[in-house]
Amino acid sequence: MVKILALAIMLPLVNACKVSSKVTAWQIPADEYVFIEYYQTNDGRALEGKPFPGRRIDGPTYAFNPETGELNSYAGVEYNTDSLRVMLGRGLVLRGTQGGGLHSRLIPHSTLSFEEGKLRVEGISPESVNVVWDNQPILLKVGEPWENRTVEVDTLSSPDGRVIVENTTTYTMVFHGFLKKEKLSNN
Repeated sequence: MVKILALAIMLPLVNACKVSSKVTAWQIPADEYVFIEYYQTNDGRALEGKPFPGRRIDGPTYAFNPETGELNSYAGVEYNTDSLRVMLGRGLVLRGTQGGGLHSRLIPHSTLSFEEGKLRVEGISPESVNVVWDNQPILLKVGEPWENRTVEVDTLSSPDGRVIVENTTTYTMVFHGFLKKEKLSNN
């Protein structure tokens, strides 16, 4: 009986001492966005024979200044400044027998997660970005490039005979951190 009485007295006291706390998930500051660059570089070289000329591609559609944090689009990318969370700089570089040139574009995102090719961006913290590339989880830290390189040798037929080329494909990702929305412009 004494135990029940003690419990009846203590229970209201314990409930009165409860602290109501609400845990809030970290959010990207409203005046900032995340900038990630994701490039594919295709580089080819002839090992034997004379390969066909590679294709040519257009130039870049944006410029990024890492010192000032300014990101300028030359292609008039459409986005809502208030809801912008991530700007992805997507690029393709062709060299050697693969061709020539650089093409890039900006892809705005207002939600997580999203996918672009083999890349899926899943989460953002103050220090890093969690991505999955080709089913491989990767933690990108600010300013630390991530790279994946594969080399393949192909044998092709041409009017001049057999051609053997070595093709190197390199995927590179860089998390440039949090940039101020006021330094993002469309020219």
